[in-house]
Amino acid sequence: MSTPAALLGLLQLASPALPVGGFSYSEGLEAAVEAGLVGSEAQAGDWLLDQLALSLARADLGVVAEALAAWQRGDTERISALNDWVHATRETAELRLQAEQMGRSLLEWLRHGPQAADPRVAALAALAPTPTWPVAFALAAAHTEATEREVLLAFAFGWAENM
Repeated sequence: MSTPAALLGLLQLASPALPVGGFSYSEGLEAAVEAGLVGSEAQAGDWLLDQLALSLARADLGVVAEALAAWQRGDTERISALNDWVHATRETAELRLQAEQMGRSLLEWLRHGPQAADPRVAALAALAPTPTWPVAFALAAAHTEATEREVLLAFAFGWAENM
């Protein structure tokens, strides 16, 4: 287990109160409701579990884990490749814009916090066309000194809380 300070840092990152806008995206749930695919509490639960298993667990959590390790060892080439992969694998314009907007918002949060002087924040800002949410989250989490498992749990909890 990490230190209490690491835990508090992760709680802050996982909170829907973090000003990155995660709560404003439905991850496609609104479209599923409008299409009649989700019309009950049970169907919503099934849809969320499917999204967790099919997208979050198979994509973003892997990116967060790899990016966390890359940030810790200063491997900006790997960070850039992971960021490019996130951009390339978003299935819709809405999902791509979400990853970009939340990544930019977390970058701004990092720029105005105690991490601002960290050169990795400048490396995050230099990612083209823009930093993505999983890559930015990994850098913010690297500042907490939490374990990989704890970081991944916080990321998944933040996703679920926003849903």
